[in-house]
Amino acid sequence: MMISIRNTVLGLLMAGASLVCQAAPGQPVYQGYGVRFTIENGYFVYLNEKPCALDEKTNKAAVYSSGLYQVIVYKSGKVSLMKQGVYVGDLRRS
Repeated sequence: MMISIRNTVLGLLMAGASLVCQAAPGQPVYQGYGVRFTIENGYFVYLNEKPCALDEKTNKAAVYSSGLYQVIVYKSGKVSLMKQGVYVGDLRRS
């Protein structure tokens, strides 16, 4: 009996998708000022469902950017939003 590569790949993709779906509810979500900021698996970061780039990382905070926005995630748990270099406010965890 021969197993096709297509079926194997589809099976692996479906298994991976189910793992991601199971892990999603516990991921941190921060909202406010018309934006939604999420961190998935401690590695993937999204602002309004669009991926963010890591701009800077220090021992006190990490700065991510997406479009006109920058999000500062402090080690203390505080998350701040900036737009075009101007402080907007802190996002709240939901």
